[in-house]
Amino acid sequence: MVSCRKLLQQAVLACVLAILPVAGASDTNPKAVTGLWLSSKKKVLVDIYPCAADALCGKIVWLAKPYKNGELRRDDDNPDPALRDRGWCGIEIIRGLKPDGGKSWRNGKFYFPKWGQTFDLDIEHKTESSLEMRAYIGVPVLGRSETWTRPAPDHVTGCVAEPEAKG
Repeated sequence: MVSCRKLLQQAVLACVLAILPVAGASDTNPKAVTGLWLSSKKKVLVDIYPCAADALCGKIVWLAKPYKNGELRRDDDNPDPALRDRGWCGIEIIRGLKPDGGKSWRNGKFYFPKWGQTFDLDIEHKTESSLEMRAYIGVPVLGRSETWTRPAPDHVTGCVAEPEAKG
């Protein structure tokens, strides 16, 4: 016959195992990582938002230095010639991040307009105000990580408007 102590232990274990998947799922709630995030060097502000089914995307919404040599920064190195004239503000640089349990989002893409290259991307929601971004080629070990933070509430947002055509 099974002892009461053994039954109690099994019941507690069953409850803990039943709760674990629910706790893990709540950590990948998109609301935890959506919104504004400031790059580690505090030069780019990105808005992360739900974009398809359970995926997240992100676009540039502010630049500390929107001009280079007196000209609006353009996507000059984009592999698609049709996109090379667009300004950096508004470019979707993050796409396709999917929840991976816990506090991780994986299998996304990160477009780096400075080089015109796209990398694989994983993120981990470290704290309420920080994300660890890992951009890489093929395998995460061949990449670079940086920590993005929430901007101060009074942080200026908004992209620089395209200059009007002269003439």
